[in-house]
Amino acid sequence: MSSFASNRLIRLSTLDLPIYLITAGLILALAIATLARDPKPHGQVVAITVHSAALENNRVKDSPDRAVSIYLPPDYDSGSRRYPVLYLLHGYTGDERGWMNPSYVGLPEIMDRLLQQHAIQPMIVVMPNSFNRFGGSFYANSSLSGGWEDFIVRDLISYIDAHYRTQPQAGSRGIAGHSMGGYGALRIGMDHPEVFSAAYGMSPCCSYWDEQQDRPGVVKAQRAKTLNEIFQAGMGPQVDLALAAAFSPDLANPPFGVDWPFDAKGQPVPAVVVRWKSNLLDEITAHYAAGQPRLHALGFDVGRFDENSDIVTGARKLDHEMTRLGIPHTYSEYNGTHNDHIGERMERVVLPFMSTALSWQSSSSAAKEADR
Repeated sequence: MSSFASNRLIRLSTLDLPIYLITAGLILALAIATLARDPKPHGQVVAITVHSAALENNRVKDSPDRAVSIYLPPDYDSGSRRYPVLYLLHGYTGDERGWMNPSYVGLPEIMDRLLQQHAIQPMIVVMPNSFNRFGGSFYANSSLSGGWEDFIVRDLISYIDAHYRTQPQAGSRGIAGHSMGGYGALRIGMDHPEVFSAAYGMSPCCSYWDEQQDRPGVVKAQRAKTLNEIFQAGMGPQVDLALAAAFSPDLANPPFGVDWPFDAKGQPVPAVVVRWKSNLLDEITAHYAAGQPRLHALGFDVGRFDENSDIVTGARKLDHEMTRLGIPHTYSEYNGTHNDHIGERMERVVLPFMSTALSWQSSSSAAKEADR
């Protein structure tokens, strides 16, 4: 190549380029400049640890210092506004980090997207870790595993209200969850309408008593002598031990410190069955129907192809019972299994449900409440 040709290539200018390339370059430069000036707002997720007095001295030596993830809306750091709060409870064997997984929910991205679309109001989302030695607490107070309901209702809420700009009254608090967390949300919401104004359960478990469902796992669990043997026996015995730890603890009954609702031959133990039934959603619903105050909004749903048939049956029974008792609620079924479509349901149903339910509380009234 001649030196003239080499110099010609080096000295290429925009005049030598096709006009469409020049135009494309200008458009790209303008887009980059626009993004630099006006980026899409993103919320932030902060990870903290909350000490729970209710979990101190539990008999299974789980830490009372609980990991908590918190989503703060994009404008949180730029003003003095106070926000409603949604408490989000995870399922059995899960933890607070699962909500961030895009293949499951991807909560930060969903919140950002809905806020950018003005589809929901800004809110704080609090996601506590309630995993314990048994794989899950079922959000119940237990003399064996600790006060998990009190952890949520008393310790966690007190900490969040003290350290973040919340609207610190029941009308601005909601609670929701999936599976074990769906059960926990409905249980705690109906038990504490003085603390929360809205509750939503996604595929909630533990809605009604079913001897056939629990008997095999309980009988199998009683053959084990150690926790490791329980885990090796499969999910059924493991879940039933977690339920027994939550619903029928008995520190004087080795090796696990629980009473079982069936004996080793599979026969019901009536006194223990009564204790289990009192923790199931149908009986909690009956107590809720007889009392005051009521939640401002109550809802739940289920995938009609859930692998756990008792969850589908339980949701339908619960809907029927709430209707019979005259309890206002929303209920829906969708084409899904236990774990699919959860992110979609969160985006399309749960978060808009909470945004509407909590929006009737004004920021000015919240500020007055906080100043008292």
